[in-house]
Amino acid sequence: MSNSLNRVTLMGNLGANPELQFASSENPCLKLSLATTDVWKDRNQVEQKHTEWHRIELWGPRARALSSILTKGMRVFVDGSIRSRTVAGEGGNTRRFVDIRARDLILVEPRRARDGAQASPASSLDDVMSLAS
Repeated sequence: MSNSLNRVTLMGNLGANPELQFASSENPCLKLSLATTDVWKDRNQVEQKHTEWHRIELWGPRARALSSILTKGMRVFVDGSIRSRTVAGEGGNTRRFVDIRARDLILVEPRRARDGAQASPASSLDDVMSLAS
């Protein structure tokens, strides 16, 4: 048994529409940009904000299903692990990227129904699960 744990839980808003990519026809990858914002008051009681941007990857059948549902601005909960990678750049420079590999992604706010009425979160999740199967 390992004495380590690599687990990340995030809740935030999508900063852009997701991008579906394919490593192979059976292995889709959904790339997401997620913003999490901390809000606090400084010692002068002035509200301060800090937004952190996270690169999220979701692999497999759920990636394909969620690609048609998720849009910029949606609020989601992500459970996953940290993955880092180094990429060779120009002039021998290297760049290090830290990504979150999602194990689970849950819609926190429902999406709007086509007629403008509010859909329930459960029906949105049911839609996702039916598309994934």
